[in-house]
Amino acid sequence: MSDLSGIKAIILAAGKGTRMKSSMPKVLHKIFDKTMLERVINSVLKIKGIEDIYVIVGHQSELVSTFISNIYKDKNIYTVLQQPQ
Repeated sequence: MSDLSGIKAIILAAGKGTRMKSSMPKVLHKIFDKTMLERVINSVLKIKGIEDIYVIVGHQSELVSTFISNIYKDKNIYTVLQQPQ
């Protein structure tokens, strides 16, 4: 089996979520007790060999970036702004 260390993960989270009929970014809507973004990040964190996670943000990027930095302070999770949206 090959060595899987050093793998980077990319999570696409830049959508506006216009069909949600909400001013809140789609990825920050909660399903039961966790946001959709938390559910994806938590799943990726369980994968062995993932070194860094990059979250592509766009719509209300500051809100999503702040959320990530507050919840995942000690993790290698970075946001990248998609421009243009």
